[in-house]
Amino acid sequence: GRNHVLPDDVQAVLTAVAGHRLRPARGVATSHRARAELVAGLLEAVPVP
Repeated sequence: GRNHVLPDDVQAVLTAVAGHRLRPARGVATSHRARAELVAGLLEAVPVP
């Protein structure tokens, strides 16, 4: 194994790790799919260092 993390590693697990932490505005219901789409959008919008 390695003792460091690559950007591809983060992208591979971000939805599973952080998707449940995203909360929409009060009163807006979201599904797992909606949160996954939000994370995908963030991954596309944020440049990889």
